[in-house]
Amino acid sequence: MIIHISGSPGAGKSTLGKYFKYKYRNAKVIDLDQLYDNIMRKLSNNENVREIDVKKNIKKYYQAEIKKYISKYDKLIFVGLSFPDPRVEFRGKEIRFKPFYVDIPTKYKYFIIVPQYELYRRILKRDFNNIIKNSKEYFNEVREKGKITVPIDIDDKFWRDVHKKQNYKFYDSEKVKTIVEQLVR
Repeated sequence: MIIHISGSPGAGKSTLGKYFKYKYRNAKVIDLDQLYDNIMRKLSNNENVREIDVKKNIKKYYQAEIKKYISKYDKLIFVGLSFPDPRVEFRGKEIRFKPFYVDIPTKYKYFIIVPQYELYRRILKRDFNNIIKNSKEYFNEVREKGKITVPIDIDDKFWRDVHKKQNYKFYDSEKVKTIVEQLVR
């Protein structure tokens, strides 16, 4: 059984993933952000992989990793957006590539809905905590540029529209939690 839990940034996907990871040891929980970071780390450390290879083949690498997990586990919960960030670090520099959607092959697809004001509150809180955590880097940016650039992704409509096209069911996090608990027991 394969389950995918998605949602806008700040919707609570990772929080639910952590909950399932500790409550249901019989299911493997994969955080798609961490999976993506691991892929990029492996590619960066492979001297035979060039930047152009990453840009051309990142979707294939990502899909191959997902397939490995699918073939290995009976109960699998993927948590996270299936649209990786098109800006990544590769060997110490930022590279960009065309955004892409990776389909998680399952009939159990859930998108966590959160009221807009709550979503904004969560995203801003997370981003400001990140500024505090990395204050030295932000201070240097202010000193060099005279301002701070904070990337905030709050385009909830875009994420909802993408997932509607892919036949996700839309529920609040408690309902998704209840449904997934019934599936994994």
